Amino acid sequence: MKLIELSDVFKKNKFLGQLQTTGGFAIKSLDKVTLSYIQVENVYDRLGYLSENNIVSVSECIKGEITPDNVVYKMLNKPNFTDVKLYGCDTDTGFVINSTNKSVMAKEILGGSDNKTVTSVLNFDGIKIASIHLSGDGPKNQTIHDFLDENLKNVKHENVDVVCGDTNITDAKSLNIINGRTKDIIQYFNIFFGGPCLVLTSNVHVGKHRRGFLIRNQQLKKSMPESANDTEADGTIIAIKLKYPLDKIDDTILHRLTLLNHSLSQSVENALEFKVPPSRCLDKEGNPIEKIWLDHSVLFINMSILCNLIGKAYKSGYPRNLIVINMGSIVNAGFKSWNTKYLPYQREINIADKDIYEIICKYNSKTIFPRYDDIFGSSMLSNVDKSLISTYGKGVDNITIDEPSKEMIEEIDIIISKLMLLLTQSAGNRKNSKKNRLIKRNSRRRLSIIKNKKYYIN
Repeated sequence: MKLIELSDVFKKNKFLGQLQTTGGFAIKSLDKVTLSYIQVENVYDRLGYLSENNIVSVSECIKGEITPDNVVYKMLNKPNFTDVKLYGCDTDTGFVINSTNKSVMAKEILGGSDNKTVTSVLNFDGIKIASIHLSGDGPKNQTIHDFLDENLKNVKHENVDVVCGDTNITDAKSLNIINGRTKDIIQYFNIFFGGPCLVLTSNVHVGKHRRGFLIRNQQLKKSMPESANDTEADGTIIAIKLKYPLDKIDDTILHRLTLLNHSLSQSVENALEFKVPPSRCLDKEGNPIEKIWLDHSVLFINMSILCNLIGKAYKSGYPRNLIVINMGSIVNAGFKSWNTKYLPYQREINIADKDIYEIICKYNSKTIFPRYDDIFGSSMLSNVDKSLISTYGKGVDNITIDEPSKEMIEEIDIIISKLMLLLTQSAGNRKNSKKNRLIKRNSRRRLSIIKNKKYYIN
């Protein structure tokens, strides 16, 4: 059997399926306070604070109809966020505003091939903003112009002032760049708006990689060696339709905008590492402090400056900023394995993951395995050192192992049982002795081989 076949086994198990705490992405800091910042409920708390007197364009925020029963609605409608309103969002992208302003409307626009891309258009007192989230594959072999045109063709007729969000246009995902990634985007929006435009991007490079074996990362094909440190700027943008040509805009304003959005010089930030508590995510001017939100750049523009650029009057009581973020699909916690309740035990999960891998290696001594730190998947070959590929083949997911022996099964089961006891008892089950006894009994059940010779946890 191939190692990749174990992935389905692990996903189906109710306990093991919850250990991939952040979608398989590695976390640099295992400090408990820093880890607490990316607990799902705390990320939504942060979104609530971020929206205070701001318009937040947000992707991957909500799946499903916005009702009082929706998990995100519940998280954002706590006593300290009494005026939070959600517009769009039910099909991925939209707006979050903490404001009592009544002159706000939103609509969704279908686009892209087979109408799979959905854009939410917000009309805030006559200022029309499109929030976009384009295909995760990016342009691939398409030109950037054709990719954007295909996805935004149905938005052209909306006469929007701003297009913002995650385009997924990165250098790695764009195989047909003509004049440079940013220049190609600007040239498209000059045509889209029918005149001059300003495109804000971030030059912050985000380091994010899936690491390890199957309980740590169930997408084994996408695992990367610990030595891999390649990073790149993401595709988050704010494109603005200008009232006047770019050369008529005050250079001081342009410099301030690029400086605030980290566009002047390249830097690298760790993904999944907020630096301040949720309640302190804004400075005194209402600007976001973080450069990175989970695994994407944060962009923003002051509303008074935005109004000046698009030629509309800024009114008293308007939000301070338009802010653009991506929520990284954490709304799917429990479905895409963002089960962050086990984050405080990420170190122990990593150790168990390595132990299980090394047990498999030990009982398959005739097979050549990469070191645990060198694990790489077949989907990531272009990012892996060629010496690793020549030594270990085309990805650890393709490695074939012997049928599991009784001894190997028992050793793996001991590791899993210990981990189950640690995590379940730490989750507060000590007070319930009956429930705790059940957990102990279940944790000691042996990893078994069923008739089709794939193994599972009873």
